[in-house]
Amino acid sequence: MNFTYHSKLTKRTLKMRPTAANLLRAFLIRCEIVASIEKGEFDLEEFDRSRDTNKIRKETKKIETVKFYLKQFIFLESHKLSLAAIRDYTSRANGLSKEIGELPIRKLTPSKVKELFSGNYSKFSNKYKNHHVTVIRGAIRTARESGVDLKFTEDDFPCYKFTVPEPNPMEYKDLDSLMELTAEDDYIMHSFIFANLTGVRPSELAGLDRGSVDIENGTVTIDKAITLKRKFKVPKSKSSERTISLSETALFHAKMIFEYSPEVKPYDIVVIQRDNNEEKTVSFNPLIVNSNTNKHFHDLRKLNMKIKDKMTKLGFRYIPLCFARHSFASNALSLGAPAFSVANDMGHSNPALLEKHYAKFISTKPSAGVIDDYFSKKRRGKK
Repeated sequence: MNFTYHSKLTKRTLKMRPTAANLLRAFLIRCEIVASIEKGEFDLEEFDRSRDTNKIRKETKKIETVKFYLKQFIFLESHKLSLAAIRDYTSRANGLSKEIGELPIRKLTPSKVKELFSGNYSKFSNKYKNHHVTVIRGAIRTARESGVDLKFTEDDFPCYKFTVPEPNPMEYKDLDSLMELTAEDDYIMHSFIFANLTGVRPSELAGLDRGSVDIENGTVTIDKAITLKRKFKVPKSKSSERTISLSETALFHAKMIFEYSPEVKPYDIVVIQRDNNEEKTVSFNPLIVNSNTNKHFHDLRKLNMKIKDKMTKLGFRYIPLCFARHSFASNALSLGAPAFSVANDMGHSNPALLEKHYAKFISTKPSAGVIDDYFSKKRRGKK
């Protein structure tokens, strides 16, 4: 990298590696030169003498701290991350900066990180610690890419092991009990039950328009969803943009949502198209309304909190809305529904995905038993 600074009569070029530290150094030098030129006090020889080696070394040493490279990592990765992820990374980096921010990046060792987590972070879960480890690993990687000679690589800072217990799917017998206890006008619980009966994603459920549900024909059309950035977007794959035929039970709960969810005046929303560039403004009349704002649920966590409160009061174990798809697939496959049909309802183009994740739920009843069941019902019907 060549950095040139000059006045009317002089010109000088500095050759330096294009590292983050040198880029910052070049920017500071440029600012100093511009300020002195504006004052009419710029002297190239005096400027060179004033910036001796020791001073530059002190400045370089000052910026090569853990705090500096934490900020550099977030800055360099920001274009790849969602707004929510940037906020999360920044929060972790700020917390780490208070603890080890002034530590030189060369002195950041795995044992130092382990000591940190066994102290102030000891009460936190391994999953929470791993969020911080990810940011530390990013800072180490950024420092090495900037030319800093470190003894350790990012792989020397391992993540903590943890397991996330996956809630068991809600079986139809439990769902049936929940239906009996759900109040007729409780459209939030009807929405949760509807998701369990159709396999729609939480983001798709919150993005349903009153025009998306065809009560007469018994169908629901999925054509948009809410992203983590709280924006509307067309589903990323064509198979996710679909029309689902509703069972009579699902249609009943759709009618309950229609009747008791507050009907608000339609308003315009911007829907990002599949190419992530084109945007379309459409009128939106939300099916599931947040009674606190009289608009749709921008934040799916708030919808989950309402469901959790209601299920707890009814005496049911809480199952997050995101597992409604899991419940739908496991129950439908257990009852003998074709994998291809379930895959279509869930927005998968290939039923192989279901066979991979839900193999234990696929009905293994012998074909002879299925045939006997069918004809025995027919014979009972004749009698």
